[in-house]
Amino acid sequence: MPRVALDPAAPIVVGALGGSGTRVVGQLLIDLGVHMGTHLNSANDSLTASLVFNRPGDRADQTERIARFERIGRLIRGEATWSDRLAVIGAVSGISHPPLRYRLHYALGALRERGAPAGATRWGFKEPNTHLFLPALDRAFGAVRYVYVMRHPLDMAFSANLQQLANWAPYFDVPVPSDPTQVPAAQLDLWLAATRQALTLGPELLGDRFLGLDYERLLAEPEAGIDALLGFFGIAVADIAPLVDLVRTPESTGRFRDEDLSQFRTDQLDAVAEAGFRL
Repeated sequence: MPRVALDPAAPIVVGALGGSGTRVVGQLLIDLGVHMGTHLNSANDSLTASLVFNRPGDRADQTERIARFERIGRLIRGEATWSDRLAVIGAVSGISHPPLRYRLHYALGALRERGAPAGATRWGFKEPNTHLFLPALDRAFGAVRYVYVMRHPLDMAFSANLQQLANWAPYFDVPVPSDPTQVPAAQLDLWLAATRQALTLGPELLGDRFLGLDYERLLAEPEAGIDALLGFFGIAVADIAPLVDLVRTPESTGRFRDEDLSQFRTDQLDAVAEAGFRL
C-alpha cells in the first residue's frame, strides 16, 4: 500500500470514559479520510494505542508518557523504529490487562501498522483513556486536536461495563464498592471526576484545539453536531447527509429513566444538572 507523510505534530485524538459513544466520532473521521490506524476494534479504538499507552496502575513519569504517545504516532504513521517495535513486544509482558492472548493480538496488529494510504492528509487515533493524560498528549503533539465525548452521566452510572471503574477509580480516589448496589453511585462519581478534569485541563492546555462533545445533543441534533465537528476538524464536505446517517441512537440511551435515582447523593444530582444534563 502506498504511504504518505503526515504532519507528526497534528493528530486528531478522540477520548472519553469507555462506553460514551466515541464509536460514531471514530467512524466519522474514517469516512472523512482521516487515517486512524489499521489495527482497530469494532468500536474504532486503536488497539495499537491501547497496548502502548493504556496501563491502569502504571507509575510512569511524564517523560515516559510523552515517549509512549510519540511511539503511538510513529506506529500509526508507519514510521516505527526498531526501538518502537521492541517496546511493543515488551508491552505484552509489561501490562496485565487484557488477558495474554488479547495482548499478543494487539502486539501483532501494532507491528503490522501500515501507515496512511495514498490520498490521506490527516491522521489520528481513538483511545478513550487518553483524556486522563492530556498534559503528556499535548507535549507529544504540539498541534493535537482533541475531542472529549460526554454521554449522559446517569446512563454511564448504570452501565454494565465496570471496566472503567476497576481501572481508573483509584486514579480519582473513588472507592470501588464491594456491594453491587453501590456501583452506580461510584460510577457516577468517576464520571464527574473524570469529566471535571478533562473540561478543566483540556481548554487550559489546548485552548480551541479541545472540544467537549455532548453525545446526547449529537443524537438529538445530528446535523448541527456534525457541522460543529467538521468545523473543529477543519474539514469541508459538499454533502453531510451520509455523515448524519452515521448517528444512531443506542437502545441503552435513557436507561437511567427506568432506575431509582434516590440512590444518588444530592450533590451528585446537582453536579449532573450543573453539567447541563437533564435528570
